Amino acid sequence: MNKDYYIIAPTREGGNYMVKFRHIPGKRFSSGTPDRDEAVKWAERKKLESVPTTKQVTLAEFCKEGFFVKEDPHGYRKRSEARNRHFSEEYYEAHEARLKNHILPFHGEYLLSAITDTNIEDLFLSAKSVKGDGTTELGDNARNKILATYRIVLDAAKREHLIPSNPADKIEDIVEEYEETIPFSGEEMRRFFPEDDEKLIENWYNLRWAAYFCLLKDTSWRPCEVAAFSTNGYFPHYNGSSINVVYTDREVSWKTHKIVAHIKTSNKKSGAKFKVALISEQTVRLLDKLKQQIKSEFFFELIPEDLCFSHPRKNLGVRYIYSELANKRLRSTATSVGIDLAGRTQYSMRHTWETDNFGLIPDDLRNMIMGHKKTRKEYVHLDADKAVARLFTIVQATTAISKLDSEENEK
Repeated sequence: MNKDYYIIAPTREGGNYMVKFRHIPGKRFSSGTPDRDEAVKWAERKKLESVPTTKQVTLAEFCKEGFFVKEDPHGYRKRSEARNRHFSEEYYEAHEARLKNHILPFHGEYLLSAITDTNIEDLFLSAKSVKGDGTTELGDNARNKILATYRIVLDAAKREHLIPSNPADKIEDIVEEYEETIPFSGEEMRRFFPEDDEKLIENWYNLRWAAYFCLLKDTSWRPCEVAAFSTNGYFPHYNGSSINVVYTDREVSWKTHKIVAHIKTSNKKSGAKFKVALISEQTVRLLDKLKQQIKSEFFFELIPEDLCFSHPRKNLGVRYIYSELANKRLRSTATSVGIDLAGRTQYSMRHTWETDNFGLIPDDLRNMIMGHKKTRKEYVHLDADKAVARLFTIVQATTAISKLDSEENEK
């Protein structure tokens, strides 16, 4: 075996020998002959012809210094921004992570011109999680995102005339099979959140968890937004009224588990920069108690406003709530109050809020609270009975308002 190339025997009788050159990984060439000696002679000639006279770029060389995160005036990020396509820092970091974890380890040494649609398809269909022992297969959505990352990189290579076409464009996305997120029923919510404060705190193990899930229930905020809630955004009995307002413009980053000063839609041109919502009197009572508890816990240098739903650890800083930690608490509480989650998570609270308020709150206001541009039908889970009950409630409210108007006019 020559160190510069491999001779590959034909797979069928009478077939031609194939040759694979070391300097062109991922690609095979037909020698045009079923005779091995002739194939070797052909490879020797071809080796001399195919040695590149100009520099041919590998995928790793093309992506050096961080394809998605480098501040290149001609790079992907700057060209996106020039088109008014402004993405969050997490967006670019996620693409960069997929490139480094799932693409470059396998295809980094391939010449760009040698990458084929077959190479890419084999890679993304068999992609594994980098966590744990590396044997867990990724979900459909995660694998489609790897393919999307590959497409972006090869589009840039095509733009620079390093390849004639983008082989990733030939590959279809995996058809994703979504599991519908189911809301909690009225009876389940009453079990989770009894009217008695002490019983509610007992259900959720402690005051901090009880206040966290009450705020999640009342606001429809995403869990990462509730986890970053600050007492600076807490306005009970706003301006002397009976209305209790909460506000946030930050969240806990999924990447760093630290608080960042934006919400999910902040970095989009049309996205909201903050969220407001109303909370119940019970949630107010719990938050007031929690504020007092925070003050008593504050025995070393941490920022009090950051501690609503976090646990201060001496010499270790602060642990902020992340999804799996909260879902673990939800599972424990559900078991103690006799609720079968059937795969539901804390995110089902958002679906519950949307379903309960659909038709009762004007669409534009409800969408603003949810952080949506328009009504997302997958969040509304009304069956026939619920729809009739909702209509009855609306008619009752309309009738009551009309009656008040009539009485006012008579006066």
